[in-house]
Amino acid sequence: MKLLLAVDGSDNSYEAVRALKYLARAEELHLVHVLDVPSPAYPMMMPEVAQELYESVERNMRDDGTRLLDRIVSLLPLDAGPVTKHLVVGSPVDQIVALAEQLKAGLILVGARGLGPIKERLVGSVSHRVLTFGPGAKLILPGPLKTLHHILLPLQGSYDADHALSFLQQKPFREAPTAKRRTSSTR
Repeated sequence: MKLLLAVDGSDNSYEAVRALKYLARAEELHLVHVLDVPSPAYPMMMPEVAQELYESVERNMRDDGTRLLDRIVSLLPLDAGPVTKHLVVGSPVDQIVALAEQLKAGLILVGARGLGPIKERLVGSVSHRVLTFGPGAKLILPGPLKTLHHILLPLQGSYDADHALSFLQQKPFREAPTAKRRTSSTR
């Protein structure tokens, strides 16, 4: 299975890296770090100066992003699978979803900051939007994954059931957890 692991350097993204020890060896492991480079917010600034400032900020962010991806690679389990690093510029949600679609990733793995509903509405949640708009299976980690004995599959209809079954048939876990299924009836 192709796995896409999105990292941003936060504690929760490191928890997502640590969670790889519970997953089976990936056919391909893709690490992505997205640079959301801010535009200069000075309307009185000359365009040339604004462009130079933008390029300088992007260059520094690229250097930091490269170091982050190298650090993540050094923390991966030895049997995580062949690793490809992606350092891209843009909206984190758009870039993660686009890369997952391009790679045909079987699983997207991200850490969540746990902002809560009010802050999430004000600031926005990358993990929530990846969960909503990303293709395929997603594993969102709001904190450390201590053990993995049980998984809960909330299913609504045959479409969800077929996709869950397809995902589980790929044997994504090192040790098979007990799956608990919840279905809702359609009215």
